[in-house]
Amino acid sequence: MKYEHKNIVMDTESYEVYKDDKEIHLPISEFNILKYLLHNKGKVKTRQHIRYYALDDFGDKNSNIVDVYISYLREKLGKDFIKTVRTIGYKIK
Repeated sequence: MKYEHKNIVMDTESYEVYKDDKEIHLPISEFNILKYLLHNKGKVKTRQHIRYYALDDFGDKNSNIVDVYISYLREKLGKDFIKTVRTIGYKIK
């Protein structure tokens, strides 16, 4: 399946992500978070949902691991690509 949003293209079958036609290498955790957010584009996803569904992480609900991965994704994709919904979670606008 392919997801396209703005200047980002993701191919989930080949595990490739492109920004402005240049391949961006993402670790599997970042890839899965991006895929989950693109699949749910326009919907706000809580940190807990992202941890459960994108990372298969059922550990400490107070962990900031999702915030860390979102920060890495913003560095690679652009700071405005993923929107923070304060106190709730994230979404692709």
